[in-house]
Amino acid sequence: MRRWLEANPDDELAKEVRAQLASEPERYAAYTREYLGWGVFALMVR
Repeated sequence: MRRWLEANPDDELAKEVRAQLASEPERYAAYTREYLGWGVFALMVR
């Protein structure tokens, strides 16, 4: 999402994407990590 945002800073969805990027780390730490752990990052394409 960050790459898309960098490539499309003036898109109509950019404000919403920025807000989601700001809130996701906290949400992940509070809820998702307990269930998925860090394995999600091991599966990411680089």
